[in-house]
Amino acid sequence: MDRISTAQAATMPVEFKLNGKTVVGRSDETLIETAKHYGIEIPHLCYKEGMRPDGNCRACVSRSRANACSRPPAAAIPRTGWR
Repeated sequence: MDRISTAQAATMPVEFKLNGKTVVGRSDETLIETAKHYGIEIPHLCYKEGMRPDGNCRACVSRSRANACSRPPAAAIPRTGWR
């Protein structure tokens, strides 16, 4: 089996749910960028395309307390029996 480079891994598709809709993003982009591709608006104040995401305003924070402007997409981890 061939190993993949870090650059190749960064462009691998990641499937996850966003607002109950299954979407596919890349690990080299942010949640807010993936949402934009699907026409899903995430409220934000400090995010500006092309600038470094600081996550200072916290307007784009999800239930998991993650900033959508600076967090890359990740595949959902299936829940087991714990709460």
